[in-house]
Amino acid sequence: MSALTGATSAWQSFSAPGSADFTIALREPIVIVPGIAGTILQDANGSEVWPNIKKMLVSPSDNYLDALTVGASTIRAAAILKTVTLVVGGVTVLSDDFYGNLIKAFANEGYVEGKDLFTVPYDWRLDIDSSVSALAGVIARARAAASSGKINIIAHSMGGLLVKKYLATVAAATGAPASFLDKLVLAGVPEIGAPYAFKILDYGDDLGIPIVSRDEVRRIAHSMPAMYELLPSARYAAVAGSYMHDFRGGGSVSLDHAAIARFLAGVAGANSDPALAARADAFHLTIDTAPVAAPNVYTIVGCGKPTIAGYDLYDNGVVDLEWESGDGTVPEVSAMDRENNSHAYYVMSGATGIDHTGLVSDARPVALITSIIAGTAGAGGAGTGPVAPGSPAPLPQGISSSAADCATQSAAASNDTTIEFGIHGVGTGTAVNAIAFGVYDASGNYTGVTASGTALTGIPGSDYEKIGNNIFVIVPAGGRYRSIERSTAPGAFAMKVRGYRGLMLDREATYLSVPLVGSSSFAELDFAGFGGDMDLHMGRKDGANGMSTPMFQNIRHPDSVLSAPFTKKN
Repeated sequence: MSALTGATSAWQSFSAPGSADFTIALREPIVIVPGIAGTILQDANGSEVWPNIKKMLVSPSDNYLDALTVGASTIRAAAILKTVTLVVGGVTVLSDDFYGNLIKAFANEGYVEGKDLFTVPYDWRLDIDSSVSALAGVIARARAAASSGKINIIAHSMGGLLVKKYLATVAAATGAPASFLDKLVLAGVPEIGAPYAFKILDYGDDLGIPIVSRDEVRRIAHSMPAMYELLPSARYAAVAGSYMHDFRGGGSVSLDHAAIARFLAGVAGANSDPALAARADAFHLTIDTAPVAAPNVYTIVGCGKPTIAGYDLYDNGVVDLEWESGDGTVPEVSAMDRENNSHAYYVMSGATGIDHTGLVSDARPVALITSIIAGTAGAGGAGTGPVAPGSPAPLPQGISSSAADCATQSAAASNDTTIEFGIHGVGTGTAVNAIAFGVYDASGNYTGVTASGTALTGIPGSDYEKIGNNIFVIVPAGGRYRSIERSTAPGAFAMKVRGYRGLMLDREATYLSVPLVGSSSFAELDFAGFGGDMDLHMGRKDGANGMSTPMFQNIRHPDSVLSAPFTKKN
């Protein structure tokens, strides 16, 4: 009988009693748990504090974010962050997806937010323990909507640590894993922390939004307990070794976990809180080695993309970065720490360009996640082709179920795949913030810092990192690039250009103590590969004389050019 028209059809008999003519699948509700910075935060009046893109655009210092300092004001979690979009004069100048594409993908499958699709806004600044109740409340709503009695959870980044803590709490209270949980998907979760968090605390970061002030983030991050919980734990050191090496004064010391905490607490102006570091250690002790209390765990790991894995400290504030395989934020070794207890999938981040945020926003891993929930996820190597009818769906291009593919995507590189331009301020008073540095590609795209101090990553596949008195621009190899250093004060800098084959350092050219005598000084490198012209062209641009382009007066040859095999730390 039609509920709309009241029309009826003739009775149709089916097969014999006890046999099934058709089945009705009961959809299991889904709970999505975002990572750090993935929840919109509001003040007591309901005004958006994070991210508030419009205010961020007009505020040179972004000091309105001071309200995010823990204890400074009342902050509430409003909603999960779907997209960040900024339109100026009808032109879209910024458009980044966070969890919008993932939610839309499930909506296309018939899920409805608030009915069988739930999200977990939480205050990502606070101790992860304090957000367990927010997660528990949403899970209770999802369970109430579960006709089958089962739900699924998808957790990204720090959200995975929150879910693990919640499940440990349930197991401790009941003596058994959560019986209501069917599938748990952990995407890009820093199981045992990430050295990138040290960068946020010590040097600042944009938290995935390019126009945010990194210095402002650094100032407020030291009050956030959750930021300390993202630091590499003691288990990280046991699994991957030290992520900080001190070569100052001619020494060579690998700092252990306790020494790194002391170093962070002693950074001038950092206002690091040793109590928060100790609390983070206690948090990780409860979840790092305990099995995840869930029946079906699926781990999605990004690998092959250069990811900060360590810091080498030298005299005069010089810092070098160490790179390892990962998703650009979380090292593979941390995201894989749970792989023996799960069904693991590997996103070839180095080959596809899919980064940490892309693990839940790019169409390929989103398709994988929806197929996991549907129970149709396939297996096989990266880019698996069609399969026989009735078999599980093939994995999306660039995703594999074999950890070996993570290694082969780097090992297969016959030439340099990544170029790193590193600038280090040297000498007294020669801070990198007195040097405007950036790189252009052949199409005029720019990655570097603007005159206003904003960092841009306009070159496709590029990255920009500022580590204290050091700037790094990372670009894909194979193109022609023009690096430009312009001083805003007298001083000098050192420059290193490095080629990486996969994740192995392959070649390096070094320029030591390059002088810039004033605000009109330029140094420019036209880079077309290590086999081409590696001379640094020195000059000036004198606006008083009406010069529209720099006048080059000197040429600086590299002080050294090395080819593999060699050791970077020497």
